[in-house]
Amino acid sequence: MRRLFLIWLTALIAGTATAQQVIDLTGPWDFAVGDTAVYKDFVVLPGSMETNGKAEQTERMWFQRGIYVPLDWRESRVTLFLESPSGETTVYVNDGLLGSREEPFTPHIFDLTRLLVPGQRNLITVSMTSPKGCWQGISGRVEMRSQPRDLYIERVKLNPHPFMGVVNIDLQLTGRINYLNSDVVAVLLQRADVDSATVVSRYFSLDGRQVNLVMPFEKEVALWDEFHPHLYRIAIAVGDDYFETTFGMQETMLLNHMPVINGHEIFLRGVVNEGQLSPTGFAATDVEAWLETFRACKNYGFNNMRFKGYCPPEAAFTAADKLGFYLLPEVQGDEVARVIDVFGQHPSFLMMGPACYPDSLRPVIQEIPSSKLDNDSSRLCYYKHQIEGNLLGDSVSGFEVQDFAEVRSHFTPNEWRQFCSSVVPLVHFPHAKLTPADTLCVPVAVYNAMGGDLRPIRASYYITDEKRQVLLGGQLPPKGIPLGKQMELGTICVPLDSIAAPQKLTLTLTLGSRIANSWEFMISPAPEPSPAIKPEETM
Repeated sequence: MRRLFLIWLTALIAGTATAQQVIDLTGPWDFAVGDTAVYKDFVVLPGSMETNGKAEQTERMWFQRGIYVPLDWRESRVTLFLESPSGETTVYVNDGLLGSREEPFTPHIFDLTRLLVPGQRNLITVSMTSPKGCWQGISGRVEMRSQPRDLYIERVKLNPHPFMGVVNIDLQLTGRINYLNSDVVAVLLQRADVDSATVVSRYFSLDGRQVNLVMPFEKEVALWDEFHPHLYRIAIAVGDDYFETTFGMQETMLLNHMPVINGHEIFLRGVVNEGQLSPTGFAATDVEAWLETFRACKNYGFNNMRFKGYCPPEAAFTAADKLGFYLLPEVQGDEVARVIDVFGQHPSFLMMGPACYPDSLRPVIQEIPSSKLDNDSSRLCYYKHQIEGNLLGDSVSGFEVQDFAEVRSHFTPNEWRQFCSSVVPLVHFPHAKLTPADTLCVPVAVYNAMGGDLRPIRASYYITDEKRQVLLGGQLPPKGIPLGKQMELGTICVPLDSIAAPQKLTLTLTLGSRIANSWEFMISPAPEPSPAIKPEETM
């Protein structure tokens, strides 16, 4: 699929465009610490002080490496790309100061062109200071890139409009523009998740450095959400440069504190990531690691992750795009615009975390802290009570569990998904003690977060004892289930006079053959009647 797309792209730009070239800078770098650099050691990048067996540094760190730059790069724009440094970076080229960057959550990119000498070995030096308590090093991609200097793509912003069947492209160009009026922009579009998908191509005239394009779709648009993570690949060629990425056809908004995707409300069932680091000392920058993490979350019925106080690397968004998993980075101040600019094309980028919103727009999301309990049964009851209370309430848009590690270590996915899933049967269980003289009457509701209405479905129920023997059971009439919380399905009414007391029972409610939830309750003996009082005893 990708090969087909690249063949089309190659045919389009053959004879004119020069493919971007990259020099991989991963590997050993000379290393020093202090106000001035005296290189007597080395480290391997990407990596941290921990992965390189170094002690935590309180002084400025220096990384240096000699790089041969090809002579044919002499007419190129050359940049240094550091995907994820742990602090402020300052770059020198051949001992000449180039500049500094301090963005904590987005790549540091330096234009080396004015100081670089193609055709010879160049000395690249990176100095860095890291905040106390932070991992120290550079993770992710470390590379030198070339672009055509005459005319190159500086920035691309995609604005999908799924119900109009177009994607708007804001294209910012930089470089020599003496032949802009005779040049064109070529745009290619293809489904990224369908083998042998058709490639749609369009050509647009250039009339300036800032170009706004409207790219139509030839066929019905495949939407992106957690249930249908359809992706498109887009390539943009202009002059001798090109840009390629993937995106999803999705419109997102907040409506009455509720996130809405492609016209339907979504209900958030999330986990919180507070920057827990991997054994390497820094957040993973490879897609497979994040795929494993998000698959585990989805297996437990969650559909989003909030990154408390930080933004994850590009690999996290790429993995979430593929799986249909929502991400909520949480940054503040100047970083908000930068994070949106760098990661905003990813459909999994649902919104910024709650800390970034004013009170009037902040989604109401219930935080569920760790249970702090020693018995697994008690833990499960704690989480079940908290989450079902959330699902039965209509004043909040979702919940987030603070300690996913605790959930994974104590419960199986099947246990957890009974009350944490896109469809959950629920009952309004009475709190009073029940006796054989009572009739169990419980209203039945359904939490439906499947992205649309469900066709009529029959609910079955049964009561079992501690030996799992069925004592009573029945069915409710089939009923369609609209999208939303507290969708009423009927009422279960069961006389308990045939059940001996005392004993613990379980009420199980099923929807179809795969969806079930259950609740334990006690049958206590009926109280003994008070003895009658004789008249003479009152005198």
